[in-house]
This record gives sequence, C-alpha cells and structure tokens, in this order.
Amino acid sequence: MSVFRETLRLIMPAISARFVAEDIIIADTWLLRKGSVVQLAGNVIHFDPKVWGPDCDTFNPDRFLYSPNGSKSNPDGTVSEGKAHYVHPSAFRSFGGGSSLCPGKFDQSILRMRLLAESGRHFAYMEVLGLAAVMIMGFDMEPTNDTKWNPSSDAKRMPIVVPRPTEQLHVKIKVRKEFEGVTWQMNP
Repeated sequence: MSVFRETLRLIMPAISARFVAEDIIIADTWLLRKGSVVQLAGNVIHFDPKVWGPDCDTFNPDRFLYSPNGSKSNPDGTVSEGKAHYVHPSAFRSFGGGSSLCPGKFDQSILRMRLLAESGRHFAYMEVLGLAAVMIMGFDMEPTNDTKWNPSSDAKRMPIVVPRPTEQLHVKIKVRKEFEGVTWQMNP
C-alpha cells in the first residue's frame, strides 16, 4: 500500500476545486470572495519539502508505512515512526480531497454520496493492489525495443488522470515457472 500511495503521490495531477460559500480570510492574508472558485494543485503540495521532506521529488517506498496519509522523511531519506512525522491528511491529494473531501455540515443525501465515494476509492485501491500483486508474483517483465521503464510523460496537456507517456512502453511478459498452468481469479 505504501508503494502504491507513493506512486500516486508522484504521478497524479490532482486538482481539487472548492466553491467559496462566504467571504473568508485565510491565514490572515488572503481574502476569498463569496462566489469564487478556489483550485488546489495537488502536485504543488505533493512536491513541497516542508510537507514531505527533502526527498519529496524522489520515490520513497517507505513514506506511507506508518500513516495512510504519509510521513515526512528525514534528511537521509528514512521515515520515522511516530505521529510527529505524520503528514496532515489534506496533503495527500491523489484522489483530490483526502479527508477534507466535503468538509462541514452534511445533510443525509450528501453524507450518503460521500460514503459511496469513499467506498469506491477504497475499492479502486484494492482492485489495483490485487492486480499488481498477481503481476508481481506470477510474471517476469522486461522492457524490449530500447524501451525505458520510466518514460517521460506528456506535460503539455492538462490531464484529469495519470498523464500518458510520450513514448510507447514495450514489455515482454513471461509466466514464472512455478505459476505455469495456474489460473488466477479475483474474488470480491
């Protein structure tokens, strides 16, 4: 789960939008006017060393080991256990809202919609992790045709989901010997 969340932190171009319901001053500095729309750029937060630590721009598989919201890394790249290092839940924005999704008071229909969205997000996590586990356990993969494992992404477009790579990714997939003849099945 930590590796999956760290991957999402580095590649998801999450942008959250919020409608300003009433005039408010944020941090004694910024006036947000009623009727305005505020956009939060997840990538800006995801690459902030004050939030994630000095290695915020590199893949750290341990970053989410001790908290589902992530932990700030130490200067040597290690992640310490303990609440003092935990990142605020709103800083991990891979699905746009973190725990700050739909803040404030709800009526019953909004609460039901939030519960459905939350369960859908967790279901998506489990689907991806289940498929990744099968692929990692049962298959060997290697790039072919001079393919790089980490191709550059198309930064010219404003993506809604993970940006597409600029080059095709050619991969040879081979069933591992111990799994030859095995039929994989995913049960809910």
